[in-house]
Amino acid sequence: MKKPPPQKTKLTFSQFAEEFSVYDKQDTFSPEALKALFQWLRHYEHNFLRQDEELEINIPSLCREFTEYSSIFEDVLADYPFVRCMDDLHQHTEVIPFGEDSSFLIKNF
Repeated sequence: MKKPPPQKTKLTFSQFAEEFSVYDKQDTFSPEALKALFQWLRHYEHNFLRQDEELEINIPSLCREFTEYSSIFEDVLADYPFVRCMDDLHQHTEVIPFGEDSSFLIKNF
């Protein structure tokens, strides 16, 4: 008799955040940015993967792939001088806004 496939368990935000501590990356993102990244990953998994696929989360890779910014004019322009406004940024990469102070994460490009 064939065994059923293992039951998938959904990663909770607490487990996700704890994984950053396991890799000593807990200071890479603010708590608000971490929550926004978790929600974005969940959205991606739900909308872009097949139902039989599961998103694999690699914490060190996420830390290299995403950067948190508090201002487009100060921080982003230093890293990406050709970006003049948020529309330019949106044309080049994923932008994940969060918080009430216009902070955001971007997928590095």
